[in-house]
Amino acid sequence: MKKIYIKKAVLTALISCYALFSAIAQTQTYQQEADQVLLNLNKVEVTTGILYDRVFPLANLQNFQGLVTDDTTNTEHFHQAYYELYNAMLNNNGYQTPEALNNYLINHDQQNEHNIGLMMFNYNYLDTNAIKNNQLYSSGGLLYDNSNRSTSPWLQKTFFIATPLLPAESVIKTGEHTFNFDPNLILSNTPVNIASITVNFDDGYGDQQLYSNGGGSGGLQTFSIFSKVARFLTSRTFLVRLTVVLTNGQIYKSISTVRAKKEEPFKTIIDGCNGGEEINITGLPINASQYGGGLENAEGKAYIFYSNANCGTGKISKPIIFLDGFDPSNDRGVQQIYDEYVNTEIIFNNQQVKLGDKLRADGYDIIIFDYKDGGDFIEKNAMAVISLLQQLQFNFGTNTKEDYVLIGPSMGALVASSA
Repeated sequence: MKKIYIKKAVLTALISCYALFSAIAQTQTYQQEADQVLLNLNKVEVTTGILYDRVFPLANLQNFQGLVTDDTTNTEHFHQAYYELYNAMLNNNGYQTPEALNNYLINHDQQNEHNIGLMMFNYNYLDTNAIKNNQLYSSGGLLYDNSNRSTSPWLQKTFFIATPLLPAESVIKTGEHTFNFDPNLILSNTPVNIASITVNFDDGYGDQQLYSNGGGSGGLQTFSIFSKVARFLTSRTFLVRLTVVLTNGQIYKSISTVRAKKEEPFKTIIDGCNGGEEINITGLPINASQYGGGLENAEGKAYIFYSNANCGTGKISKPIIFLDGFDPSNDRGVQQIYDEYVNTEIIFNNQQVKLGDKLRADGYDIIIFDYKDGGDFIEKNAMAVISLLQQLQFNFGTNTKEDYVLIGPSMGALVASSA
């Protein structure tokens, strides 16, 4: 799945004044800023109840319409998409919170048994030519309806994905895995009456029928769970293809990635200069009331892998901070993070080297930050990263020679861009 890392102002194509957000208090969230810009617009024509312009579009909903040309999805994308849709709703009463969805998946995932989730939502968004078409006008950095317009500025699209849902980073151990299609994981704001579901796990066994209503007029029953076995026997990325046919004849397709990896013993021993020094971090609180919570703090732990030159000195000079990725069940520890993500093998000057070892030999200090909840809200974990940066500066700032560099896979990259 393609990911966006650079922020852009909401509705930039609609508003000629690019500085409009700078005029609004910088303490506001992205959604609060967007809602202020959209405040005076009549939302009656937002017929889907979802206004995608209210959220930062990291999930790129427009790239997923159930077409064969759609981008690839995965577990992390499924969570991010629902998070955005939930927060883009004008009224999300009656929909489970992203946190409740996360907890459901954790409680219904076993080592070799996983779920398949399906999402189909109709949503509205503003036409980027709305001002040019005299449907809206801008004044004082805010948008207003043009009372003389003949057409609506609100456009509508359908978002569709279906994907295996895995505990962390879409990575599983090689072997046979059972995948269950649980009707409780059909998330939608429109009727989804399913006639059949076909899955191809890219494991050499071709298309398999996961569900069929036998040609009847009824859709999938909510009390039934249907299963198929995938044989991920080699270490590689598998492209899982799901085809969903509705009772009205409409066909939706989705392709997702699952990475299988042979389990190997960890090689790194965590002690001394190899992550033996830990820093406990508590982030500033955020108001999570819109997600069904209250004032909440994210927590995490930083592990310092000193450069060869700084080992034993208590100093860091060229810090690289690695933020753990999506891990809602918190199964991945620092040893696994360093071995599988940081100290991965690369080719350098035509020689195969370990990335982490090479960086440390070149004078870089690596700090691994592991969230207490690896599936928590991005904004919440970002506050913990800010606290981490402040603590590192307090502890080591007098000796640092270069700026802090933040890197991470999937959710780690999103947290870094928000911090």
